[in-house]
Amino acid sequence: MKRNILLILLAIVFILVIWSRKEQNNEFQAEEFFDTDNLHQTADENWLRFQDESGLYAVNFPSNWQLEDSSYKNEMIRADIFHYNNTGLQIRMLSTSKDDLMDFCAFYIPQYMDEMESRWKGDIRELDREFKYIGKNYGCKSTIEFNRADGENWLLIEYIWLRKGNILVFQAGTEREEHLAQESVLDQIAASLEFLK
Repeated sequence: MKRNILLILLAIVFILVIWSRKEQNNEFQAEEFFDTDNLHQTADENWLRFQDESGLYAVNFPSNWQLEDSSYKNEMIRADIFHYNNTGLQIRMLSTSKDDLMDFCAFYIPQYMDEMESRWKGDIRELDREFKYIGKNYGCKSTIEFNRADGENWLLIEYIWLRKGNILVFQAGTEREEHLAQESVLDQIAASLEFLK
């Protein structure tokens, strides 16, 4: 009888240990995307603001999207902002010796398309390239259609700005069937870009 009680108590303790570890993992996963001092509430409660102090820019995004902040590493990839697994953008910062945005884009966009096509195979083509004000900042918006060999169809959008020897790129993408709903959100995120100092 004592042995059965001891076994039951051990089983309960074992279950509690497993359950507490699962809770810790869930808390860690939830904090993984939002545990950053660079995240602030905007005046619009449906949007959040990511501020990259060392990159000297800030950008707003919908509060129901996720942020993975890697700006503290001070590397090329600064952050990922995404909505589920079918829409998102990656913020990249590159150094350049070019002082002309058109020259940079003439080199960079075809190189990006070649990299995407060699990685996933398929048909890729640029639908449009505009040099214009995106929000308050003059930049380039390149819209690319990518029909991958695995059957997935994506709309890729490159938002590119040149500032003080640095290039800031928002590499965005959404599944083709989602583009009508998501492209305008990506445009709003890009338009919210604010350079600091």
